[in-house]
Amino acid sequence: MCKALIGKVIAIDCDFAIVDFKVAERKVSNLIANAKLNDFVIVKGNLAIERVEKKQGKELLEVQTALAKRKKPKFNGFLLS
Repeated sequence: MCKALIGKVIAIDCDFAIVDFKVAERKVSNLIANAKLNDFVIVKGNLAIERVEKKQGKELLEVQTALAKRKKPKFNGFLLS
């Protein structure tokens, strides 16, 4: 099963983007999302499939990072279990 992750574009290299997931970085294809530097993107496999608004991207990246570290994240004032 392939999971979609959210990350921040930290570099652009032709048709590829270097995406930071806070716990790792990966070079992914940027042909579909056409993301720019500092954009937040959803990545599935090695493909950036969609850009995400900055506020939503920051929130989702925080939750994703907390889950990766096995902590219970706070999201919009509510504790997720």
